[in-house]
Amino acid sequence: MISLCILLLFGVVYNDFSKRNFTSLVLLVGWLSFLVVLYTVMLTFINSNVYGGFLNGNFILDTYSSKIKIIVLLLSAACIVVSLDYIKCERLNSFEYYILLLLALLGALIFLSSNSLLSMYLAIELQSLSLYVLAAFKRNSTFSTEAGLKYFILGAFSSGLILFGSSLIYGFTGLSDFSCIKSLFEFYKIFYDVSINNLIFNTSVEFIPRGIEIGFLFLLVGLLFKLGSAPFHMWVPDVYEGVPTSITTFFAVVPKVIMVSFILKLLCYSFYDLVVIWKFVIGICCIFSVIIGTFSAMYQRKLKRFLAYSSISHVGYMLLGLTIGSQGGATMTLLYVIVYAIMSLNIWSIVLSLNSSSLKGSKFLRIQYLSELNILTNRNPALGFSLIISLFSMAGVPPLIGFWAKWLLFLLCIQESTLFLMIFVILTSVVGAFYYIRIIKIMIFDKQFYSELNFTLPIDWNKTYIIVITTFFIIFGFFVLPFLYNFVENLTSYLFLL
Repeated sequence: MISLCILLLFGVVYNDFSKRNFTSLVLLVGWLSFLVVLYTVMLTFINSNVYGGFLNGNFILDTYSSKIKIIVLLLSAACIVVSLDYIKCERLNSFEYYILLLLALLGALIFLSSNSLLSMYLAIELQSLSLYVLAAFKRNSTFSTEAGLKYFILGAFSSGLILFGSSLIYGFTGLSDFSCIKSLFEFYKIFYDVSINNLIFNTSVEFIPRGIEIGFLFLLVGLLFKLGSAPFHMWVPDVYEGVPTSITTFFAVVPKVIMVSFILKLLCYSFYDLVVIWKFVIGICCIFSVIIGTFSAMYQRKLKRFLAYSSISHVGYMLLGLTIGSQGGATMTLLYVIVYAIMSLNIWSIVLSLNSSSLKGSKFLRIQYLSELNILTNRNPALGFSLIISLFSMAGVPPLIGFWAKWLLFLLCIQESTLFLMIFVILTSVVGAFYYIRIIKIMIFDKQFYSELNFTLPIDWNKTYIIVITTFFIIFGFFVLPFLYNFVENLTSYLFLL
């Protein structure tokens, strides 16, 4: 927070005394923001094994939230790096861009540490308000303004659901602390067991009041809305397409990890006694997500809308692990969202490279449609190869990391006897592999666009490093997958031991 205020003051002072060189100011603030995020990673890593609460227990510092913060911070740092060249060439000459990005990241970190309904809602609003402004940051673009307005209206609606659900839970329990709510559920369970075995109380006592269940449903729906799960997905395609691509990269990578991690903490720790309810709701959302995401992506022609519907289908895979309702399911959900975030970072870094800025001032090239992706095979074969590898991994082709994540998830479903849902998701994933392979066919075999023009498609070094690292992880990730699985398993076991 202190670093963010210093950056804001630095930008204002530099802007007043400089010779209106806005581009250099934005790039300087961008690199300073990157250093601030790396410094925060170091501090978080040092304190990752510290446990304690502060501000009257509204916030908590534990191993689970600290290590998730490290993952979120590293992904955010990568998003800042890949956006630098895009910001310069799109002439978004406002240093407030990175200030708002850091504010959204601050809200995310507070959100992960929240331990009460009030702190959770305030953290969500801090993050969301920053993202609303970022979505409409390109003020001279009608699409960006429209996307920002849609995101604001629907985001405010989902925040209203979260607030209404939280108020119902507080009204029926008198508690807002997650630990106290968990203890109250344990008391209800003990009282229920005693009452049905006591001769005096020979009638069954309701385990949990109905009002708490209704409030929890509103809260869960609001969080799934923020995650972009179907049937609460209506904002995702329009926002992904309309906002600047660098912001879309942040939307596609970072919030997914944040929301899934917090939903895991909420369900597996505080509201695990309502497992029957949330397993049913999440199972319905899983089915809708894979159906809508898969079949809608087949009919898309624009690149960003295609990736938006693809993300919806992958949210269905994340929710599949939660429907198991055990520590193993939570482990596979967290593992899958981390793997997906890295694959998504790779694809969106490549999308950022498909910009007119790469041609050093030439403005005739702006790839928006899937049919134009065949330019990669001739103009930059290495970049095309990386995109092909990422698409194969998204489709689940072995031996790439996406295949192993899906295989472990399906194997756990077999062990936990959730066969119907697993078979349904497998069938839709087979259909989903079609549109990934169709894009690869377009890239390799279709007629070349811009064939009459002689140019190359270079990319800046910042994106090159990120693309190379993520591509190597996608190809050789099965070597580090056992270590990643053990890391995630230790994190989720902490939730069940609290």
